[in-house]
Amino acid sequence: MRAGELGAAIGESSRTLLPTLYYLVFAGLIGLVALYVLGVVDPLLSNN
Repeated sequence: MRAGELGAAIGESSRTLLPTLYYLVFAGLIGLVALYVLGVVDPLLSNN
């Protein structure tokens, strides 16, 4: 790998890191709101 290719790879990964973290954090927050505020129950954990 040449120096120019390495720099391009680092630039690409840093460009995609923030959007990935953004979506992970907000997907987790939506899940927590569903569990604790809306009372959504996991069907695999229910004792029916």
